Amino acid sequence: MRTRRVSALSAVTAAGLLLLVGCTPEPVEPAASPTPTPTLEAAPTPTPEPTEPPARADLVLRPDGLGTLVIGEPAPAPDDPTAMIVFDDDLCVSDISGVGPGDPGAGAWDAIPLYAGPEGGRIFAVGVSDAGIVDGVQVYGLDDIPTDEGIRVGSTVAELLAAYPDIAGPSGDSSISQSYLVDGPGGRIVFEVAIEDPDIAPYWEPEFIDTVLGMTAVPSGTPGFTIAGSDGGLGGCPV
Repeated sequence: MRTRRVSALSAVTAAGLLLLVGCTPEPVEPAASPTPTPTLEAAPTPTPEPTEPPARADLVLRPDGLGTLVIGEPAPAPDDPTAMIVFDDDLCVSDISGVGPGDPGAGAWDAIPLYAGPEGGRIFAVGVSDAGIVDGVQVYGLDDIPTDEGIRVGSTVAELLAAYPDIAGPSGDSSISQSYLVDGPGGRIVFEVAIEDPDIAPYWEPEFIDTVLGMTAVPSGTPGFTIAGSDGGLGGCPV
């Protein structure tokens, strides 16, 4: 009888094990990681097109021009809202020169009134070729327009040389001024500096000697030049 009890107990135990095995849950698959949502970058805000000429205080003479006037580019169209210059059909009409309306040379490019200097002059002059291409911008002592290195009309030659260590010059055969050349992207700046010749009567007041008289942006490769004591210069009317 004892042997049968053991067998019965063993049978019960075996049955219980079968039930436990049968009730074991299936392994659960791990949940998939969520796919990260890509971050959308904001589209760059487009730079608005200028709708007016640059302010006088913002003007800086560059080797390739001044403001919206760029060496080698066409002069502005009459309807260009950013135009710094306009063509005046009668600008050079004068009894003194004998140029009448409609005559050759009666018209010329002139800076807009925003850039008026003392006594109705302009703070810069522009050369425009017969093909309508800007080929020079000249700054003289009617305003405080700087270069990108801070040189202005009235700066000393020492300041000029310090600002542009690679400057070329001086050159020129004038007895009252010399030129220096600075090359840059798209053009060249010609600086005219007053000098004193001990062999001639004093031409300049002492405060002008060894200072910058004028600055002209011109096409690359343009030779140096001086205009002091002459009727030269960009723009203007025939004398």
